[in-house]
Amino acid sequence: MLSHEAPTSEVDWARNGDRPDAVFSPGSAFDFLLARFAPMTLDAIKSVASANRLDTKATFAMAELPELLERIAPHYSLLTINGVRAQRYQTLYFDTPGLDLYLRHHNGVYPRHKIRCRKYVDSERCFFEIKTKRNTGRTFKQRIPSPGMAVDIAGQARTFLQNAVPPLPAALRPVIRVDFTRLTLVNKDATERVTIDVDLTCRNSASSSRFPKLVIAEVKRDRSAARSLFLHKMHEMHLPEGSISKYCLGIMALHANIKHNRFKERLREINKLAA
Repeated sequence: MLSHEAPTSEVDWARNGDRPDAVFSPGSAFDFLLARFAPMTLDAIKSVASANRLDTKATFAMAELPELLERIAPHYSLLTINGVRAQRYQTLYFDTPGLDLYLRHHNGVYPRHKIRCRKYVDSERCFFEIKTKRNTGRTFKQRIPSPGMAVDIAGQARTFLQNAVPPLPAALRPVIRVDFTRLTLVNKDATERVTIDVDLTCRNSASSSRFPKLVIAEVKRDRSAARSLFLHKMHEMHLPEGSISKYCLGIMALHANIKHNRFKERLREINKLAA
């Protein structure tokens, strides 16, 4: 199992600091917009997964989201758990003291990994997860259940990690927590799933940073699909595609002197959107 033995003074930032979901709170303008989507269960969402999928990411300003939701509402169902349409996520990322996993991502080295403990707040589930991206462009995710937000990799989690990624160093520790609120949509007529992440907040033991005006969307569709309706509606609004890792964005936001030249242009675009 995952260990929770680290000193409290070192891990308060990693475990605590829940915040209310102000963006999609009951009675808000967004809440009325989301009510237009047909609800979908978690089990139904799982059935839409494709083994041969194409992932496309986009970032745009929060001010554009209401119109986009209006345009897609007739065509998508929305994950709804116990009446909650917008799901809260908390993710604790592990890296070395020198942030080697971040630097592998920045330098374009393959394979590269994200090691994290993720809590799905509204469904009260928690998992220890490993995401691996290979030079084929494919991303693989492996995970095991966790009893809570862990601050140390030990026991079952350590064995799982060593079996999945043997070359990883032993000195992994929590380096950043990333919280956000997610809408999960499924196309009614195609094998396509869309996630829309808002209200991104990043924190570590020293500081925190929030991006309330930024939207990060990701479209996951079967490679055989002719097109994505979501991307089509985005393009109608002249919203551009463009990816950014929430982990990398958080690291750059909290570490002013970290190497980021490869992300500089993308970071400039995101800062303009988030201003």
